[in-house]
Amino acid sequence: MKVPPELPYYWLSAKEYAKQTKIGYEEALRMCRNKELIATQTDGGHWRIKVDRYTNGVPLEKYQEVIKENSSLKAQIETIRKLIA
Repeated sequence: MKVPPELPYYWLSAKEYAKQTKIGYEEALRMCRNKELIATQTDGGHWRIKVDRYTNGVPLEKYQEVIKENSSLKAQIETIRKLIA
């Protein structure tokens, strides 16, 4: 899919999103239904997922959440290393 360079985001079908992010199609649908992704349902019942062009298909909010969690886990691992050393 070609995205015009001036757009900071684009919309993918649930199937394309699942393929790009390497999660299952059913998982992508579940995430849409549970509002874990920024998504909208078409009149025909198909899901379209908004993705940030700079985070490889992952919504920016989800990307930032993972980065924050990663930092927290690194700090916890470092604390555990100091305790057992």
